[in-house]
Formats: sequence, C-alpha cells, structure tokens
Amino acid sequence: MRITWLASYPRSGNTWLRFLLFNYFWGVPTHSSQVALRIPDLHKPRRELAPALDLARQENAVHLFIKTHHPLSKSHPMIEQTGGFIYLIRHPKDVLLSLMNYHGVQPADAPAYARQFIDTGSDPFMPHFGTWDQHAASWLGSRPKLLLRYDHMRADPTGAMEAVLEFLGESSSPERVARAVAASTFDAMRKMEELEAAVDRDSGLFNLGVHASNAQKFVHRGTIAGSLQELSPELDRLLEQRFGPTIERLLPPADAPPVAPGSK
Repeated sequence: MRITWLASYPRSGNTWLRFLLFNYFWGVPTHSSQVALRIPDLHKPRRELAPALDLARQENAVHLFIKTHHPLSKSHPMIEQTGGFIYLIRHPKDVLLSLMNYHGVQPADAPAYARQFIDTGSDPFMPHFGTWDQHAASWLGSRPKLLLRYDHMRADPTGAMEAVLEFLGESSSPERVARAVAASTFDAMRKMEELEAAVDRDSGLFNLGVHASNAQKFVHRGTIAGSLQELSPELDRLLEQRFGPTIERLLPPADAPPVAPGSK
C-alpha cells in the first residue's frame, strides 16, 4: 500500500485538508477522532498510528493518507512507501500569526516571538521542522505532487478539492464535493472542537496539549494576507525582507492553478 502524504509546515491547513478528504470519501464525521483514524497524524504516538494502518490494510484501501510536518529527507519515516504527496503552502506571515495563537503567545511576548521566527526562519517552539523555506523546498523538489496554495483553498475550496481528486485519479462527484466543502468550513470545524472540548479537551484531533489554556483554539481564523503592522511595522518589513525571495520562488502567482501531477 502506497502513502499519499499530506505535507505542510505547521499551521498551513493540513487539518482542514484532512476534513475535506474525510468528508468526501467517508461521509460527515460525528467526532474528530474518526478523521484521525482514517487520516492519521505521523507525529502522534505509534500506538495511535497503528490502528489507522491496520484498518487501511484490512479494507485494502485505495488511498492511505498520512499527515506529516517533517521536511522531506531520506530519514523521513516510511518514506519508502511513498506514492505521492500533496503539499500545502501558506504565506509565512499567516503561518506566524496562526502559530502565535496555537502556542498561546501573550501580547507582551508576541514581538519577541515574531522576531525570533523571522531571524531563524522557523517556529521557536518547533525548530525540528526546520525553516519555512527549507521545508517547502525539500518537498517541492520531488514528485509526483500536487501543490496547494492556502489562499487559493480559502478562495475556492471546491476547485481545490477537484484538483486533489484529479491528482488522486478519482472521478469527481459534484454532490460529494459540495458536501465535503460544506461540512469542512471553519465554522463547522470550530463547532466540533468546542463540543468536544466541553466533554474532553484531549479526546480528539483538536488536542492542543497539556499546556493549553481554555482560551486557545486549534481551529483559528484561517487568516490570509495577514499583517504584523499591529505588532510593529518594522517586524512586518523584516518578515517580507527575510522571506521575500523565497516567496517569489516557491509561491505561485495569485492567479496560477494548482500544480499538476508530476510538475516541478
């Protein structure tokens, strides 16, 4: 069985894509743990990954999707089982803003956190994933792949889902695509997170860890074209300066379609 990796730098839309895929292939879930079982997270303990692999084998599944935030390398777990990958790329400014929410960075600490992200090119709390630009370059130099741009997904989730199905070699059902998109809105995912948190904050896919506060949300606002101006105009300028050349090289033009299978 070959793996289709759902690869991304953290906070780039991976969970959203998992919900879109689940809603298309398996129907609307009643709990996020159902999504985690069908489309597991490589970064969870092996005991949580094993049931998903066993289920896929038992059903002789056509597709085995696994989420990864690792950069691509020869040491990537199960890399020899790769059939292809979907890479989600999000503007580093929006990644930074989402990471600050995810980690619960307090306003007083936000400028220092942002400056460290800019200076190092990576999340200060998760440096093992490498820099944003190195991460993208590691995956985008390989094939077969589909490159999904986050702001395109936000603008046209139906088109993004159709591109995913084409990449997977699946015929697209307009009704199922519409159902998947409607069931995977940020409002729908946020409502599921809130309902699960009220019962057991750590029981599903939205687990933020033992250090999370009740105010934190896994499903944030899905920001596009965010700005650091409120923190500091200088930080906004420095981020554009730090990542500008890589953004021009790796992020396709705003009106470009998703990268087709096998493309560079």
